[in-house]
Amino acid sequence: MNKKFVSFVFIGLVALTLLTPFWVFKDLLFPFVTSKAFYLRILVELTLPFYLFLFLRYPEYRPSFKNPLTISVLAFFLFNLISGLFGVNPLRSIWGNFERMGGVFYLGHLVLLYFYVLMIGQMNARYLRLFLQILVGIGVTLSLDGAMVQLTHNNFLLNDPSYPRVSGTFGNPIFIASFLVIPMFLAAFFAVSEEAVWKKIMYWIFVLLQAWVIFLSGTRGSIVGLGIGIFVAAVLFVILNPVKKIRLWGGTGVAGFGLVVVMLFAFHSHLPQGGMLHRVFNLKDTNTEARLVQWGVALKGYKDHPLLGVGPENYYFIANKYYNPQIYQYDPSWFDKPHNYLIEVLVTSGIFGFAAYAAILGLSLWALWAAFRKNILLLSEFCLLVCGLIVYQIQNMFVFDTVGASMAFFLYIGFMGYLWHEAYAGDGDAKKKSSGLNSLFCNVVFGVSAVVMLYVVYLGNITGMQVAKDVNYGYAYATVDPQIAKGYFTQGQNSPFNFDPVQFSSKYADFAVTLSTNPPTGTTGQFISQNLQDAINAQQEAINRVPNDPTAWQSLSNLYLAASVYNKTALDPKAVQAAQTAMDLAPRRPEPEEMMARLDISQNNLTAAASLYEKIVSDIPQNNQAKLQLAMIYYYAGQQDKALPLGLAVLDSGYAPTQTSQINWMGIIYDKQNNFAMAANIYELAVKIDSTDLQDQWALAQDYAKIGKKDQAIAIAQSLITADPTDAQHFKDFINSLK
Repeated sequence: MNKKFVSFVFIGLVALTLLTPFWVFKDLLFPFVTSKAFYLRILVELTLPFYLFLFLRYPEYRPSFKNPLTISVLAFFLFNLISGLFGVNPLRSIWGNFERMGGVFYLGHLVLLYFYVLMIGQMNARYLRLFLQILVGIGVTLSLDGAMVQLTHNNFLLNDPSYPRVSGTFGNPIFIASFLVIPMFLAAFFAVSEEAVWKKIMYWIFVLLQAWVIFLSGTRGSIVGLGIGIFVAAVLFVILNPVKKIRLWGGTGVAGFGLVVVMLFAFHSHLPQGGMLHRVFNLKDTNTEARLVQWGVALKGYKDHPLLGVGPENYYFIANKYYNPQIYQYDPSWFDKPHNYLIEVLVTSGIFGFAAYAAILGLSLWALWAAFRKNILLLSEFCLLVCGLIVYQIQNMFVFDTVGASMAFFLYIGFMGYLWHEAYAGDGDAKKKSSGLNSLFCNVVFGVSAVVMLYVVYLGNITGMQVAKDVNYGYAYATVDPQIAKGYFTQGQNSPFNFDPVQFSSKYADFAVTLSTNPPTGTTGQFISQNLQDAINAQQEAINRVPNDPTAWQSLSNLYLAASVYNKTALDPKAVQAAQTAMDLAPRRPEPEEMMARLDISQNNLTAAASLYEKIVSDIPQNNQAKLQLAMIYYYAGQQDKALPLGLAVLDSGYAPTQTSQINWMGIIYDKQNNFAMAANIYELAVKIDSTDLQDQWALAQDYAKIGKKDQAIAIAQSLITADPTDAQHFKDFINSLK
């Protein structure tokens, strides 16, 4: 094949990967994540045959394996692969899941991007410069969108779901901030390297625009990283600068900058409450506290798997096994990330994977230093590129890597790898003197690899996109047209490859359970029962593939309970077994214990249910919902002396019940005690929760009548005549009795 043609296609395909941050396919599940990941993976896979052809045919394009940064990138991938294969959930480690789209398979694509960037640089430095400038352009375009959202008060094109914070096409403010770090510092790099004044001004405007949008995102990790990164880079610039005056006055300026940043964090309470500045510089909020607790959980779990970790994307196993109930008051979510990428690498890939990642960072800095010492980079360029690397890693200490951000990072270290190559260009002399492989052989390799990649595109992406669409559509149609929803779930269940069976079965279970508790008009009992059974089968299949996820076991238990209630049959013992397994996998999480308590209640074992809720309340005193449930159990168990004080304490705490059944039992108790004023207070709250509950309205009307609020009682009774004509005479008699 023609060298010029293959090179053109190769560079063009790699350039198209830069469009990744733009894509949001609403048809897919988790569209802000899956859209970007599938697009990037497909482009990288389609590029590989062209890369292999150029690699084999033209020695001058081959990477030097004397480059330690290249070796560390390969080592990081290798250790992740080993950790994944021997981890607690190889399926998820290799393929990731729909919500995050990480895993070793995705990491392999990032590693290929690193090598693609190296090859582009070795083809022509101008190509690489243009490539990085396009990345800057992507960041600027996304920033313009974010700026317009802010300036138009969210009336620009499509509404930003995170407003007043900015998230753009990422759907999460943290994600856009972590992505913009790299293109922002590349823009600064081009600003100091350009000779034309207008270009310098343009790039500095780009820097300020992206920095402003990072601030608008309200992402503290990125802003803290900016403060630390700029400080370190400024210190380097002052120390290494040969001009004495710059060292003197620059040092003063750096000290002043550091003092201002420290003061902002120290006295954040004096900043305007509710404003972006207060949010950014306040490190004592619930998010920060939740992260600190979660980091402790992660480091505790690391001790069980110090060498290889639990496998990439398997942090959920540690988060559940070592769950700390203290985190509930800050964030009750099921954590699948420790929200600290360095800790995540340590606990999921072990000490070897962590060492390889640390080597990537250290050798990237070394590559920049070598390029500076060899006069490839100016001092200002060196300091700015170092700053970008530091800022990215600081912000990663508060978040996890995302599709857009990780793509930008690997492109960045690909640039570092190229700078290393340029600093030690003499290492490639022997390679350049050697000849490429036979043209026919290279063509054959290209053809074979193209066929393989097309199959990979289908199996690893097209089938995944179809399942993501089926789940999304099935869930969307669940309450609109159950028959159509069932068709989508069945289609997803019959997919040739579903790499995220837990997510699929979870959505299917939600559909089936909701259908059984609130069936639309015209839905047959046989259809509902069949859906419950099919959902049970799907959940069991997911558990067979991923046996250590407590959410899957809990969902299976709930399905058995729903089937028992709907079909009016005895509870299947497998429900209790599933709930117990969920409790074993997540010993201190309240949800599996609540599931077991529901099973006990269904079998009228109120003593066991109360015992479980007492444990939940003991572990998590802030869990008012559990307290209210415990109070209800006490009531139905005939322990009103325990029920009423506990229920009132929950209401007095300011907790807002979501269902009338959580509180109307207190009204019944007060009515029996002839305390009609307190009963009326309870029923007033119940009516606010659900204004369509006629029984609570009738009880409130009667209590109003007994405490002398006749007008209110009559008004309610008159509304009940309209709402329930079948009992109109009864309500009329009540009204007449009050006149």
